[in-house]
Amino acid sequence: MTGARTAVVIGAGGAGLAASRAMQQAGFDVLALEQSAQLGGVWATTLYPSLTIHSRSFNYRFHDYPAVSSSGPSATREEILGYLHAYARAMRIDDKIRYDTRVERIDYQPSRESERCTVVTSRGEHRCDVVVCASGFANAGHPHVPALPGRASSTVKVVHSSELSSAMVDDIVQHKRKVVVLGAGKSAHEILWLLRDSDATWIYAKSLWAFSYETLYESRWNVALYGYYLGIAALRRRFGYGRAMHALQAPLRWSKMFVNPLEPDSDVCRNRAAIMKREQLAFLQTVRSMKATITTMAPDGVVLDNGERLDADYLICATGYDRGRSVPALFVDGQPRPLIDQHGFYRDMIPPETPEVSLLAANVLYPQQLLGFSLGAQWLARFHAGTLRTQISRAEMRVSTGAEAKQFAPWSSGEYLSGGLPYAHQRKEHVLPQLFADMGLPATLARTLVLSGANEQKFGRTCDEIARQLTAGVQVRA
Repeated sequence: MTGARTAVVIGAGGAGLAASRAMQQAGFDVLALEQSAQLGGVWATTLYPSLTIHSRSFNYRFHDYPAVSSSGPSATREEILGYLHAYARAMRIDDKIRYDTRVERIDYQPSRESERCTVVTSRGEHRCDVVVCASGFANAGHPHVPALPGRASSTVKVVHSSELSSAMVDDIVQHKRKVVVLGAGKSAHEILWLLRDSDATWIYAKSLWAFSYETLYESRWNVALYGYYLGIAALRRRFGYGRAMHALQAPLRWSKMFVNPLEPDSDVCRNRAAIMKREQLAFLQTVRSMKATITTMAPDGVVLDNGERLDADYLICATGYDRGRSVPALFVDGQPRPLIDQHGFYRDMIPPETPEVSLLAANVLYPQQLLGFSLGAQWLARFHAGTLRTQISRAEMRVSTGAEAKQFAPWSSGEYLSGGLPYAHQRKEHVLPQLFADMGLPATLARTLVLSGANEQKFGRTCDEIARQLTAGVQVRA
């Protein structure tokens, strides 16, 4: 140790690497703990073939590192993993990661002068000044498979989408297996497309909207349409959904800015999934689909809540992740305290009662999620280092988070949840400009970044300018 303050980062996926880099830049001695045997997060653990990012490759980058290179327009799993490894080496954080280490809990003792946090793991304890949880809370976590009565006596092979291997895909296609795909998000879209020559039935509880790939990247109206959507989303939260809001959403449907293969006349602002190409949309509209839930596993099939029984050899659960399960248990002076109430966090990352234990989960950019984590980590590091333009007090944080939690309460329950947590777009559009202002950057630069997301040259130049200004700010403070 060098005598510097110490930080433990939990996770070594994209968010964990961004946090390790930012905390090290801010002067902390960093240790990253990863429960698996390699870095990469869900990119390392998701197995199904043809997995790619759903945006174009130039959107996938850290703010201070060039975008991933790819042989096609969208980088593959292997290309993403190579990119993340290269970043860890270039930023000299690869030797800060300890693998095969499961975090069991965080003990927080506010009365200590320093090292208030103790991270208890499967391989020992680590005392530190700051803990950054970057363990998949925002987008991933522990694979979720719903409770399925009768599963033990059923011959149906039940797999989570992340576990679907090439061998399984070959078996399904070659032997014409009957498949039920459960879920309506990005993974379901990709797996149904992957199995388009098989006998598949699509079961969903709620449909999700997606960006149209072609409209997002190729339409001359893409920026105007996206800006219009942001305005509509804000109005939707204030006034609810009725005839007037349905009419106001019409341009988003007509323009194909957003598409929905299952319920194309539903509320655009209810939730959103991914980015979908035109040919994928056309295919998904032909898939045999049912709005239902699975109540029981039959000996050789599934039983739905409408009483219908479907024969199946495979049940593929594209049902997302139990994101709260990826967050370690937190104990304050020996008493348990949950660490998942994101709308009760300052700038979505800092719990006012335990500010040294933060959660890197502010999905401030969509679809540029990695860049969002990279910028969120920069803000978080400056908060922990005490170098934000204005360091807010705990009392001020409580007032701010209380007001926002009340404002977003209707969007934090029921149909607006994914894995028990609010969808990213139901968070706050103004978060990124606020983070920039806190770090001494022009808030207009944040808005430029958001609106340039479909323009490769402008997006790259904006990222480079942000990196330059952030680096200059670090040098000035040093």
